[in-house]
Amino acid sequence: MLENSIEGSVLEENPMLRSRKEDSEKHGFGMESIYGIIGKYHGENICWEEDGNFCQSIVLLKQQEMTA
Repeated sequence: MLENSIEGSVLEENPMLRSRKEDSEKHGFGMESIYGIIGKYHGENICWEEDGNFCQSIVLLKQQEMTA
């Protein structure tokens, strides 16, 4: 699980979790890669906000579970 402190609602202000850094052409590929891996391994991505934190949990299936 990933957890980062936030000042506002990330999910309301930036639901696609795109990079907001000034040189954005050099940033923001991380989530694209993560979404690709989640799809490849039939996983799930769960994001929520709790107690001033943005939280994210990623679950991937084991190879043997994917073929069963």
